[in-house]
Amino acid sequence: MKEDLSNLMIGIISGVVSAMLIWFFVLIYNKLIKPTIKELLYKGIDLEGEWHANLFIEKEINENGLKKKIKEKIKEITISINQTAYQLKGDLIIKNIFGKNDEQFSFYKFDGFIRDNYVILNYLPKSKKCIGLGSITLIVKEGGKSLKGSLNGTSLNEMTLIYIDDINLKRK
Repeated sequence: MKEDLSNLMIGIISGVVSAMLIWFFVLIYNKLIKPTIKELLYKGIDLEGEWHANLFIEKEINENGLKKKIKEKIKEITISINQTAYQLKGDLIIKNIFGKNDEQFSFYKFDGFIRDNYVILNYLPKSKKCIGLGSITLIVKEGGKSLKGSLNGTSLNEMTLIYIDDINLKRK
């Protein structure tokens, strides 16, 4: 009886140790070896870093009886990209400008990829206390110095769907 119990304990301990070793090797493979292989095989452009864009709307004002068109800044977008081969991850900050001293920041995290010089980013809020989501589609321009495209997402104020065209991100 004692011999059966000791064999059972040895079996349980060896099973737990084996599972931990397998988990450890899978973790090393997924975190170190696989990204290194992807980096060695990846032949595309490096987008890692911080990108910035200002978005404007055109308004018509009446100045001394003359109609004049002005551009008014409504948003600032900052994207911090971390790249592993074709996979992109990072942070997105959108600064909404409603007036001279009325600004609201939104913080998001995104996952995406680059393929054939097209960048697709899907974002969600960093905090579960906020709602919102969207997708950004960009194309690499000027030899990798800018990313141009559009954003489809939710508007925070009205909780409606918005589409922003002519995003022109520049590398900082």
